[in-house]
Amino acid sequence: LFYAVLSYGDIREQRIITEFSQNGLTDVFWNLCESRFGYTEAKPSLLKFVITLFAVYTCKDYLTAAPSQWKLFMQERMKRKVSNISVMLENMMNNMMHRDCFDTISQVASQELDAAAIIQSLQLESILNTASFALIDHTLMQWIIERELAEDCNASISGCSIPDICEERLRLHFGTMFSAEYEALLAGFRLLKAAHYVPAASLSDLIQNYCKEDYKIDTEYRRFISALERIEDKEPFEQLAELLQNVYITDYLEKIVYQWNVAYEENAFRQVIAEQKNFYQEKVAPMREKVVVIVSDGLRYEAAKELERMLREDENSEVAMAAMMTSLPSITILGNAQLLPHEEITLTDEKTPTVLLDGRPTGTTVLKEKILQAANPKSAAISFDAIKALKSKVRDYTAGKQVIYVFHNQIDTIGEALQSENRVFEATSQTIRELFDLVKWLRKNGNVYRFLITADHGYIYTRRKLASTDKLENLAGKWAFTDRRFIISEDKHAADGV
Repeated sequence: LFYAVLSYGDIREQRIITEFSQNGLTDVFWNLCESRFGYTEAKPSLLKFVITLFAVYTCKDYLTAAPSQWKLFMQERMKRKVSNISVMLENMMNNMMHRDCFDTISQVASQELDAAAIIQSLQLESILNTASFALIDHTLMQWIIERELAEDCNASISGCSIPDICEERLRLHFGTMFSAEYEALLAGFRLLKAAHYVPAASLSDLIQNYCKEDYKIDTEYRRFISALERIEDKEPFEQLAELLQNVYITDYLEKIVYQWNVAYEENAFRQVIAEQKNFYQEKVAPMREKVVVIVSDGLRYEAAKELERMLREDENSEVAMAAMMTSLPSITILGNAQLLPHEEITLTDEKTPTVLLDGRPTGTTVLKEKILQAANPKSAAISFDAIKALKSKVRDYTAGKQVIYVFHNQIDTIGEALQSENRVFEATSQTIRELFDLVKWLRKNGNVYRFLITADHGYIYTRRKLASTDKLENLAGKWAFTDRRFIISEDKHAADGV
């Protein structure tokens, strides 16, 4: 009854009360308001009733210390009915049919109670678990932004850390409305741990540290930027975004990239972990059951860790994960080829070279399938879009095959194009979901129970544009093969950064 009354048009207009009056029901309704919620006045109104409900509910945990400006509305009878009031409003905000109405009357009550000014004067401890007004979330988010700008990772409210507060607010009613904001603040808090980052010295230690902990820095940066993109009003986050960009780029990325280059050169190409060029021989060939090999273009390690977590949470999956070392240059045409069976890999001596495996070209899915079938006749290669298009016929396609390579290229396609490169994090998140769904779909519909998921290469990305000082002079000779990130040349170039 009360949900229907409160959702019956603008509560200021009281049209429902007028209809009650025309039908002789006014006294019955106000008697219900008194018996259920303690509300009674000489001249009762629906607006005053709603204002009182929200004043009492907001102060439910500290009724004796309620703001003096609100005590006019908070009748003693209603304070004694605080449990009934809380149950009704909480059920309303958690009900799919009535939550929009709750948001509407919450906004009205917020305006009538001057909540914007009052809440600023309240102790944060008193509103930490209250979801009566969206303004409460704005207040808590502003406090978190200020603490993160001060790089105060030990800040807390009533013993609750910043991550605790964000996760609790996400569970409450307005958490859906502010999900992007809280996800950005969570990622930002974790990203602050990269401040004063010190990379390891050796290549093996760099790899070990990255696979154990450092990959999380890349994940949190991706999550922060992705969440920031979804925030409608970005102005409160501008300073924080600038700080976190500096932390990620200056404190972490520049240091680890420089140290990686030094360590890689000192390593002189000695093997420290499994190498991509041996993938087929070491991982695919030994399989004695049907296997689908999913090659995701640009699926970097940190994104694969997120996919790993999703698969581990699936009770039907057993998961293991390890890193491989790509060759240089780490590009699609070379990485995709190295994942196929071969003894010798060759770049043709042309202005724009092509990749040959034991003299065979590798440039298309059809050509890759021929190379696979030369090693194992029961092999196939197919694109992600093509295998999904098979729909109910996918079981016929997988039948009789032992090795199936599926090539997925969502990340690299979007990231390489200048007009869409800002969507590379969006593409990464989409790819993680698509690969997870592909595994489940093939398991259910394709009679496949063994999967190897890998990448041809990863990527480095920041939202901040490169400055001219970040770029190296093109040292390539006339016959060199050049790209934005590398040179293939007969000549040695010993410049810094090469």
